[in-house]
Amino acid sequence: MTELEAKMKLDDPRLVLGSLARLEHQHLGDRFEVNAFYDTPDRSLTRTDQGLRLRSMTDNASGATTVKLTYKGPQVASVLKQREELELDVHDLATASRLLERLGYRQLLAFEKRRKSFRVGGCLVDFDTLPVLGEFIEIEGPSSESILAVRQGLGLENVALITMPYPAMLDSAIRDGKVRGPYVGF
Repeated sequence: MTELEAKMKLDDPRLVLGSLARLEHQHLGDRFEVNAFYDTPDRSLTRTDQGLRLRSMTDNASGATTVKLTYKGPQVASVLKQREELELDVHDLATASRLLERLGYRQLLAFEKRRKSFRVGGCLVDFDTLPVLGEFIEIEGPSSESILAVRQGLGLENVALITMPYPAMLDSAIRDGKVRGPYVGF
């Protein structure tokens, strides 16, 4: 599967949520996530712009937790963030983590994230809050046209697009001494 998305930093997410209220949308829920990224000791995945993530997601309303293991391929040159994404459900977080370690991967970074999800115009719209980094919006959809239409409907057409993934942003903040790692939490 190919992931295609527009990501933007938000100065004031309340303004965008106000725009969302004027559009036809479906609230899909709010959740708390812990994202753990794995790599080889020599960081071969990072060096080749690939990612291996183990994500735990807890639904704020029900308290139910789900876990997914995701591979992300190198980004394709595009205005939007585009890359291969392979994902599967995992039923035991601790065993999945041990399995990755037995295969030679080690956890390099983990961070918390709060996410509010909506469906708008055939796209998934996620409002993300990350420690240190702040507020972001991701619009993921089936085509560039649908994503850019939702972006415009939310009044974000003049907000710069970001292709750098959250782990790279947080890794940079750790290297710059803005935050201590490798676990970044609220």
